[in-house]
Amino acid sequence: MKGKSGFVTIFPICVYSPPFIPFSSAKADQNTGFGAAARFVITPAYFNIPIDADYDLNTKKLTLYVNEAIADFGPQICYVYFYIATAAGLPLFTRVNYPINRVKLTLGKVFSDNSTFTIGGTDEKPSIKGTAKTHLGDEETHIEQKIDVTFNLKNNE
Repeated sequence: MKGKSGFVTIFPICVYSPPFIPFSSAKADQNTGFGAAARFVITPAYFNIPIDADYDLNTKKLTLYVNEAIADFGPQICYVYFYIATAAGLPLFTRVNYPINRVKLTLGKVFSDNSTFTIGGTDEKPSIKGTAKTHLGDEETHIEQKIDVTFNLKNNE
């Protein structure tokens, strides 16, 4: 809502956020007995997207590719906010859904813009520290996304 400063007051209330389980790894699945299929059934805020890589030791480069999603966010993955606004002393009410993009689209965009990373470490113990950034939209558009992905891969053998 736009208006003169001090004339419109907005009170946001989050009435729904998607349930999620904050881990997703093969080791966690082994320790808990809670596998990928069970996680997908219990929570809709779950994704499983395979990533492929070309690992070139001669050029010391790693290139990542995002494959088709095995499981990804559906349309029910959104935040729902209820807004109460007061304008000229009158209450105004509205409900807004904020959908969350499918993870495949987000990761695909980030790694299409930033797909190649330099391999560091030694030949015996290579390691990769990667940062991938993408910026979609701007402050003037109705949607702006700043996506930063950071990862650290190393050989533990």
